[in-house]
Amino acid sequence: MSSYLAINQCQPFSSIGKREGFEHPTQGTLFYNVVKILKEKKPKAFILENVEGLVTHDGGKTLSIILETLSISVNGQYLFLCQPEIRYHVFWSILDAKDYGVPQVRKRIFIVGISEDISTDIPDFRFPIPHLSKEFIGSYVEENVSGYSISKHLQSSYLFKIDDGRPELIDRESRIQVKTLCSTYHKIQRLTGTFVKGGETGIRLLSENECKAIMGYPQSFIIPVSRTQMYRQFGNSVAVPVVHEVARSLINCLAKYKVVKGNPTKKSGLINV
Repeated sequence: MSSYLAINQCQPFSSIGKREGFEHPTQGTLFYNVVKILKEKKPKAFILENVEGLVTHDGGKTLSIILETLSISVNGQYLFLCQPEIRYHVFWSILDAKDYGVPQVRKRIFIVGISEDISTDIPDFRFPIPHLSKEFIGSYVEENVSGYSISKHLQSSYLFKIDDGRPELIDRESRIQVKTLCSTYHKIQRLTGTFVKGGETGIRLLSENECKAIMGYPQSFIIPVSRTQMYRQFGNSVAVPVVHEVARSLINCLAKYKVVKGNPTKKSGLINV
């Protein structure tokens, strides 16, 4: 296996959830499955993604456990605590989807690991530079959409009578990046997220194509599940352009190295070839 990508379940570490972390009976233990895979398959590199809340969970202890389990170095600094079977140079950063061509505010932690077999020295990996230009949701709002309307009852009962926030209403003139799309988007009464002006009742849910746009999926991407599952899965998904940018940065970094009989060397004459 050359590389490995894992998107752990976010809810145990999310600021809007119970934040059970590793104590969650199923989702919280997935990290240890990642560790098992890394031990057995020994990929040259990996990318992990999770919610921003992982950084502050349990006062930062959770992230420390993850880094110490995977790393011989973190962000250019060597560590002295690590499992000998897993020896990776690890880099992590918080990236926001709005900075990489997506009309959505979506902050996520990305953890990139490069095997010591690739480089005994700390590799020159850099996370992608944010784009100067921004995408706005108004460019992706569809007109004359039917079947996504929110009933007048739900509008009066829930949307505008909640204590913890107000929904965000958008149209084709909106020059903003929308709030983070959550997996609970289909639960109207609990949502303070983004709705669209229009539809049969004046306010509607995001359409399938609008969800694709704010997550960076191509419009040709086929949705084979129900609408409820669609919202759940998009809410749990990664913003595709961000992963693409991180993966490209990783590939460019790995391209500087080659392995000859297990001995890592650096290309371009920087280290003996």
